[in-house]
Amino acid sequence: MSTDHARAWRIRRGILRDLARRSRTGTSRTERARCARAHRLARHLIADPAFWLSITSRDLERIA
Repeated sequence: MSTDHARAWRIRRGILRDLARRSRTGTSRTERARCARAHRLARHLIADPAFWLSITSRDLERIA
């Protein structure tokens, strides 16, 4: 249980890092804006660890 929790938070940190990087270095203005919105959404999500184990940064982009 605690291993899954730690893994989920490492995944969350990786997703946040990926979205932050892509919001700065994206090739188009719309991509940067989409990644910035997804980053804001992900930063404010306090979700069950199972959520972070099952989602990707691209999924968050589509949601945002």
